[in-house]
Amino acid sequence: MAPRIAAGIATASLLAFAAANAAVGLLPRSAIVGLSVVQKYFPQVTQEQYYGSNATAAGDPIATRSVIYVNDDGSKKVTLTVDRYVNGAAALSAYREAVAKSKIPGFSPLTVPTIGQATFAGSVTRGAETHLGVGALDASQVVGATLAGYSANESNVGKLSLLARVEAAAANRTRLPSVNAQIDALVRAQVDDRVVPGIAIAIAKNGRTIYTNAVGLRDLSARLPMRITTPQAIGSITKQFTAASILMLAQDGKLSIDDKLSKYVPEYRLGSKITLRQMLNMVSGISDNDPAIYGDELTQPISRGAMLANLNKLPLMYAPGTRMVYTNTNYNLLGLVVERVSKKPYLTFLRERIFAPLGMTSSATLSDAPPGMAKGYAHLKPGQAFETRPEMNPDFAFGTGNMISTPLDLLKWDTGLLGGRILSVASLRTMFTVPGDGKITTIKETDPRFPSLKNVSDGSPTVYAMGWMCPYSSVRWHGGHTFLFESTNVLFSDGYTIAIEGNVRDGGYFEPENLAATIHNTLNPSVNVPPLTVIVRAPKPPNDSGEEQ
Repeated sequence: MAPRIAAGIATASLLAFAAANAAVGLLPRSAIVGLSVVQKYFPQVTQEQYYGSNATAAGDPIATRSVIYVNDDGSKKVTLTVDRYVNGAAALSAYREAVAKSKIPGFSPLTVPTIGQATFAGSVTRGAETHLGVGALDASQVVGATLAGYSANESNVGKLSLLARVEAAAANRTRLPSVNAQIDALVRAQVDDRVVPGIAIAIAKNGRTIYTNAVGLRDLSARLPMRITTPQAIGSITKQFTAASILMLAQDGKLSIDDKLSKYVPEYRLGSKITLRQMLNMVSGISDNDPAIYGDELTQPISRGAMLANLNKLPLMYAPGTRMVYTNTNYNLLGLVVERVSKKPYLTFLRERIFAPLGMTSSATLSDAPPGMAKGYAHLKPGQAFETRPEMNPDFAFGTGNMISTPLDLLKWDTGLLGGRILSVASLRTMFTVPGDGKITTIKETDPRFPSLKNVSDGSPTVYAMGWMCPYSSVRWHGGHTFLFESTNVLFSDGYTIAIEGNVRDGGYFEPENLAATIHNTLNPSVNVPPLTVIVRAPKPPNDSGEEQ
């Protein structure tokens, strides 16, 4: 329902409206939550008085649905409505119209949490009866929840807001079938076009999972299907967890992100020049020459002592804080800080402080891979045979790319992170803050053998925060590549989160981050996210260098 605070509408007038507007479609009954759900919030209502079109819909909806629940004597009403529009722009126009019409004499605004892109709430008292309403713009639809005969106390307002959120989720689940069909086709094409052997994807809206799919094979030789619950390596998405671990230890008062690295890793000769914050933001200047630090293949074991000895032979690439250089060693050293400050192995810290509290039961690391993990593959471009090869060694991956997870677990991570279960509001703000106000630029890759990576090595201002790329106000994301897997985890400003995992490392043709952007724009065309392309030049063959990005 549009967020219109007005008196209840008689059943006769609703039916008359429906008859006069036969061209407007009727959303399925399942677009509105049932009586048993409503009674969890407002147990006084006992019956359904009306269901049909929404007579109060603003603008020109293509389909609507309204349901009114009442108590035994009709003195209390709960009305739920959904109005769907041809696109997000039409929905926004209708939302604005409804907001303007709501501000009638006696209207008082109410403060409630945001649902979707925008939320409007208020109350009107007429005589002895009070009307409360919440309306939300949610992609291409406007969702409403109103009360009549209830007082405007904090409890009722809070419960109405929660009910509106549950109703928005129900409306999303009954989105036009063509949208799910389009997403199905986009995912299926990745396997049909031989871009990837198997792919798994999960999508949430405001923390509630609304779509899952798994296509293709997790094991080609055994012909085992990919499942949404199949663990896969997520590469550099691990950096989000390492960054969060450092920020959690800062919240615990055990370190400051402005401490020098030398306080925790005195073995590194240049640690006194670098802060943890600079490492988190990839502006420390530490060398990005992974083979020189970890060995030519990056697939063989290496002790931390040997890694530090190799690192000590290399100078800083730039003065700390002056340029952005995407360097895996930043996060390996940060993983070492986590262990030394917490006095626990890295994986133990993740399990105790993140995995267990968030219910991430399918997440682990390469060094402790869970059963049923997908087999990973490599090829240069679609159509070529998928080949096996050694995976990166956990000694190299450590705090920079060591994690294994599933799309469903990544959605739990996103929901827990944004919901304040891991970091405080201040820490989360720090995590998402890109340093330098646009004045710190990335290195410019000039060697034709190597690809230029957008926002990483193309000479543009850095968009790297702490385990997140923040190229636009509408999106935060990070990709993950190992030698055999690729993935992405994306947060969109309108409440969608998308996690995609595939069991291939190719020459740049499997682009889960761009697939996520395309899927998002299918779900909500009104917030059109530009491509999140990483590679902006022809990619090198994978065997030329094993560096992950």
